[in-house]
Amino acid sequence: MNKLQSVQLQALKKRRKTWLQGKCFRKERSQAYADDSKLDVTIGPYETYEDALFGFKATFEAFIGVRDDKATAQLKLLGDHLQVLEKNLPMDNIYKSEDVTAAPIRVIQLLYNAGDVKGPQTVAFNLPNDERIVKDRGTSMVMLKNVSETKFKLILKPIADVCIMEEFVDFESFCTHTICHECCHGIGPHTITLLNGQKSTVRLELQELHSSLEEAKAD
Repeated sequence: MNKLQSVQLQALKKRRKTWLQGKCFRKERSQAYADDSKLDVTIGPYETYEDALFGFKATFEAFIGVRDDKATAQLKLLGDHLQVLEKNLPMDNIYKSEDVTAAPIRVIQLLYNAGDVKGPQTVAFNLPNDERIVKDRGTSMVMLKNVSETKFKLILKPIADVCIMEEFVDFESFCTHTICHECCHGIGPHTITLLNGQKSTVRLELQELHSSLEEAKAD
């Protein structure tokens, strides 16, 4: 770890201590997540999958990895064209955003994870979920390359070898599909206006149905 990475890690530790003590707002936590760094550290209460009642309560999770600069550069094109994807969504223009922020895509080699990561191991994630940050700064997508490669080799490839012809399956296509899925989390309606004129969010209104519908939208 070089000096810059050490400073970044110490700053993150200081921020997290303050956040855990309740001395800052949720918005600041999410903005810090969106900051770019060679050392990729994601720690905090982000996902609400465990809250089956309203889908409001988030649980803590942690991902620590090192960015793969070469792979990250190859995927930059997708993150830079979210506005084009938004413009071509199959829905009325009134629901489309005119200022979708380009999303940084980071490909990392995962070193450690903990917290709410039980069950199927994710190969990528797109955070933060706070609609205010999505509007101001966009989202940040992280691809766990070593996890993705392992899943492809040990799960998808053996299944594909039995079901379809081997030449139709390759890791690059598998990886691209995952990135496109994560990109789609960053587009589409987030902040909405209700019939009574009140401002709200899609997440707030859909409550416990939001997670399932959001994943279906991204697919």
